[in-house]
Amino acid sequence: MAQDLKNECVQLEKGLHGVVKQCNNLNRLLEHAVWEEDMVVEETILFNGNLDEFLELIAPLIRSRKWTVNDRHEVKPFLRSLDSIFHIRNGK
Repeated sequence: MAQDLKNECVQLEKGLHGVVKQCNNLNRLLEHAVWEEDMVVEETILFNGNLDEFLELIAPLIRSRKWTVNDRHEVKPFLRSLDSIFHIRNGK
């Protein structure tokens, strides 16, 4: 019975060694990982004109059924997305 317990402990120790080895490999990979948010560069588009001119120019796009935001055709999320990349500058 003692021999069986010893053999079981040896097997568990080998399994634990394998887990520790995998954790160390994963830790090394994560240290050098480039996270998605670090890869994305947000750009801003500057529109030199007033809001009425901007809306007139994008009206055909808004009316179009060819776009989706998160697989849905909803105007509010679409406009929020545009607002995050466009900056409208009134004046000259």
